Amino acid sequence: MNINHVNGYTRVLGKCTTDLLNRVAITCGFQVQKKKNERIQSIITGLTLSSSLPDKFQVVGVDIGLKNFAFCKLEVDRTSSKPPIITQWKKFDLHKVYLNSYEPILKSPIEYDRDTILEDNLMDSTRYLSYLSRRVLTDHLFNDPNIPTFAVVEHQRTRSNIMPATLPNVLRNCLLENMLYSSFYTMQSMSPKNSILKNSFITPVYSNSMAHFWIHRYLSELNIDKKILTKDVKSLRIKLAYNWINRAIECNLRKNSLTLSPFRFNSDTTKIINLDQDLAKKTFKQVHYKPKKLQKILNLDDDIITNFKMDDLIDSLLHALACVKRFENQKRLVETLELCMNDIDSSKRLILEFIESSKKDQLELMRDLMEETTQAAMKRSKNATSVSTTTTTTTTNNTTTSSSSSSSSSTLDAMKPTSKMVSVQV
Repeated sequence: MNINHVNGYTRVLGKCTTDLLNRVAITCGFQVQKKKNERIQSIITGLTLSSSLPDKFQVVGVDIGLKNFAFCKLEVDRTSSKPPIITQWKKFDLHKVYLNSYEPILKSPIEYDRDTILEDNLMDSTRYLSYLSRRVLTDHLFNDPNIPTFAVVEHQRTRSNIMPATLPNVLRNCLLENMLYSSFYTMQSMSPKNSILKNSFITPVYSNSMAHFWIHRYLSELNIDKKILTKDVKSLRIKLAYNWINRAIECNLRKNSLTLSPFRFNSDTTKIINLDQDLAKKTFKQVHYKPKKLQKILNLDDDIITNFKMDDLIDSLLHALACVKRFENQKRLVETLELCMNDIDSSKRLILEFIESSKKDQLELMRDLMEETTQAAMKRSKNATSVSTTTTTTTTNNTTTSSSSSSSSSTLDAMKPTSKMVSVQV
């Protein structure tokens, strides 16, 4: 993107209101700034990065965890209208895969338990995490020398929920995340000028940002209980992914190009797919507690998995897809801005049409989830109303009975003789 494009795009965006710029930033995944000129600068900077990517590249979504490390790799072709292909989607215990190959500095002359590396000495525990970060990068995330990779890593929180202190395992995950960035930049700086790594990137992303991009900003517009978006957020993400898996399988097996899915499976993946079609029609909780089913779908080995948690795999997929979708929207934004440069007075209308078109496409991807969520919310509301009506009726009956009892009691009390009554002699 040259200086003429930058100046032209800046002039067009300057015609937009602050609210419209905010919607552009959210649609394309740019950081939302406070001031108008800063928002414009954020959009221009993001478009500059996007334009530097080649037509074909990989996007990798990563969910960090020493015992639950998950990643999903998508192959993107920006010259094609077809959705990206899932080439790898894995999860494993890093200790089970790499602990035995690590050579500690402080070796014991006698037989020792390798699991104590993380506990016994600070030297080897830190060095071991550095070793893991390098192996993960070279073996999985950036292992293809022929195509650039854009990796997005879920940023690790420093505290677990409402805990006042940082737990050791949470701290190790944070260290591993930062060592991934450090190891990547070291590899990149030491690679030859013509290396694919020179055109690759790795960046942190927030889990809340991904959930907002896919779910919250649309479901929040529905007339449903807000608790569904907070308490059932993991179940909603799992349900959304299972709907897409069903669509992708239907598209692959029936060769149905009309079935809309944000990704495709390659030929190797379809050989191991064995998804129970009825499973995706279950309730949120039933789907959430069927992790072995997804493990069977992806043909994941039990030997390298300690605790199969479905949400790790799902989050890695959603992070990767959110990144791809944002790049698609950025490309469409550039096309829109080019049109605006030729018709500056129609800038607001054209940009608003771009936002609405992107929203329409994403709502189509979420159609099944939104319908089922609405139905579930209506059912909950109906049940709550029924319970409330029953409770009100019971309370009314109890009040009436109590009032009748009180009235009868008062009548009986009035009929009893008291000390003040005059005794009648016959």
